[in-house]
Amino acid sequence: MKLLADVTRSRAVLVGTGHYRTLPRLPAVPRGTHRLATALTDPRAWGLPEPHCRVLTDPGSAATVLDAVRGAAAEASDLLVLYLAGHGFVDPDADELYLALPATETDRPWTALPYEWLRRAMRHPTVRARRKLIVLDCCYSGIALGGSLSTPGRLGDRVAISGACVLTATAETRTALAPRGEPYTAFTGELLTILTDGVPGGPDLLDVETIYHQLHARLQARNRPLPQMRSRNGGHRIPLVRNLAAPAGPSLPAPARPRGSRLVAGAAAAAALLTSADTVPPPVTVPAVNAVFACTNPAPRPSPAATDADTTAAITQARETLTAGGRLTIGILPGRPGHTERCPDGRWRGFDVAIGEIIASDLGFTPERITWAPLAAVDRLTAVQNRRVDFVAGSMAITATRKQQVSFAGPYERSAQTLLVPAGDTTINSPEDLHTGEPTVCAIKNSTGADGLTPYITASAQITTRDTIDDCVRDLLRHTVQAVTGDRSLLIGYDQALAGRVRVITSSFGETAYGIAVALGDPTLRQAVHDILAHSYHDGRYARAWKDSLGRVIPEVDTGPQLTG
Repeated sequence: MKLLADVTRSRAVLVGTGHYRTLPRLPAVPRGTHRLATALTDPRAWGLPEPHCRVLTDPGSAATVLDAVRGAAAEASDLLVLYLAGHGFVDPDADELYLALPATETDRPWTALPYEWLRRAMRHPTVRARRKLIVLDCCYSGIALGGSLSTPGRLGDRVAISGACVLTATAETRTALAPRGEPYTAFTGELLTILTDGVPGGPDLLDVETIYHQLHARLQARNRPLPQMRSRNGGHRIPLVRNLAAPAGPSLPAPARPRGSRLVAGAAAAAALLTSADTVPPPVTVPAVNAVFACTNPAPRPSPAATDADTTAAITQARETLTAGGRLTIGILPGRPGHTERCPDGRWRGFDVAIGEIIASDLGFTPERITWAPLAAVDRLTAVQNRRVDFVAGSMAITATRKQQVSFAGPYERSAQTLLVPAGDTTINSPEDLHTGEPTVCAIKNSTGADGLTPYITASAQITTRDTIDDCVRDLLRHTVQAVTGDRSLLIGYDQALAGRVRVITSSFGETAYGIAVALGDPTLRQAVHDILAHSYHDGRYARAWKDSLGRVIPEVDTGPQLTG
């Protein structure tokens, strides 16, 4: 039975060089290098602890790279992964592959990093790893496998690393490709798609050989340089990640984490969120995004139910129908500071949660009879349609398309869209600046954020999507994207919690109305929720819900947005 490598005994060194003094710049390379680190440390895929995944972008010298490789090789006893990306060139005198560094001049090969030095480092007596994977994304990288440019008798020597597999972006005579307008290089872009999206119909675990065949087929279909692979002692059978497209199987144990690392609930691991810069060090202590929001407030008093005078026929009818079920299930979108936070005591807090509790109270449900159902953004519609939840109070934007699939009561919040950028960035001060330089912007997958950017971008490749806003902000701090888009009420929390590292631009664009989503075939519940929201606007419960959550950073609030329909 194949098993993933033990994350406590494995290490990865990822090296990407994209900025050069004399060679063309490759901004897609650092982007892809950091994104690969995110893929390998994702607990769903492999779960390598971040301190075990060393990232070097634009290393200053060959010694910097070799020291990192030797250090990781000495620590790893199971799997050692080495990834290198950037310009590659061939020394015509020795037919050797060289990896360019920022100060490299191709007519002075001693300013570069010879692949032979890396091969020696991987064969050093101090290396304990029983399995090794080397991935090269550079021009002429196939030379590392041996071939037409190798001297006689040295074909095997080029990969003479026991238990290793070498995967390259090109053959020995081909250049690699960094397609214009795409966020990653051709090879690494397809590799990331396989690791993060999985292989439909593939095995539960993706070994290197399966990944190679997928890469070859995908790149061939797009008429791009074809990858190469060679292994020794079964290196091609190394299982690298779980297949995220495979049907869900039995739950797997959480990957081990180094002693002392702790995930802070609610904002999903501020320590993991805030690793940045060129070299990723062990996690540092940083302020949790929660620290300025709902979880730091005293627990709010239970919301009183509406008085009999405020109870409408729809509320009465919905109450009679729902209470027969015993519990009320409310869908929420987790990981939204100020909206939905999981506090240290395990309870959900935030503005969306408070609105859900107000509705529940008027429908006859105490907090103890509420089941909170965290949903991914992509799952909110189907959860309502399949009636896995009674309704969703999960920051769902009211759009014409969605109104054909579910009904909306409300809105209960209106928020303008804006951008979050690095604090030191002076090039993006309005959405119009996205035309200049075509920076990459991250938006939540299956949200309306990407649609709002359409008038301000020149190419669809400028938008990348992630499952959560936490993932987007993590990419921003790692410089794999240049901006994050989302609601002002959401991004302002990151601005305050990460003071000095990010900033929200002053310009806003568009306006999003958020509603409570209920099934199309339940007009009574929709009307009841609509009536309850109206009551909360007038009796002060809405304003108190805001004050206890988003009001900590956005004090300006009226008695509630104008209800529609």
